[in-house]
Amino acid sequence: MASVKGDWKMEAEMNASFGSATVFAGILTFVTFPLSGASRIRMNALPTIVLVPGAFHQASAMDLLSFQLKEAGYSTRTFGLVTVDHPRLTVQDDAFALAGDVLLPLIEQQGKDVVLYLHSYAGFPGSAAIKGLSKTERLAAGEQGGVLGLIFQSAFIPKPGDTLLQMIGGNYAPWHDPNVFTTR
Repeated sequence: MASVKGDWKMEAEMNASFGSATVFAGILTFVTFPLSGASRIRMNALPTIVLVPGAFHQASAMDLLSFQLKEAGYSTRTFGLVTVDHPRLTVQDDAFALAGDVLLPLIEQQGKDVVLYLHSYAGFPGSAAIKGLSKTERLAAGEQGGVLGLIFQSAFIPKPGDTLLQMIGGNYAPWHDPNVFTTR
């Protein structure tokens, strides 16, 4: 399985190419964006960890993990999905809110490096919210901060164009209540 080293490199028995990133197999899947040697993250510059729970969870579901990360010296932000309890909202609403309310202020206004921790459904909006915000893209544009990687915990890892229905096999489970406002 994968392990995190002090310089944020990952070691794994299995890995596969995923666009400009690398995917490591396991329950926790960590996607990193390759950086040049001069811009690698040092332990004295820990990234901010943004925690995003799945579709059926409030942000408070990440409280214990947030506490443990803070105890280890990390800064954290927890983002509750806007679609929770709002059936007319979509994955795009979650992605826009995550980018606008959390990622852009941290990255563009504060110049922070960020790692997203995405649980379950949050893999969809989290993957969309980072467009144009990778550390590599921002360094190339001469800008500070950026997304260093994504941690998928029991989460969907969508490719562009994938839908949730496709990723669950094309049929809703008996307990799913398809959103009639967004499935038309």
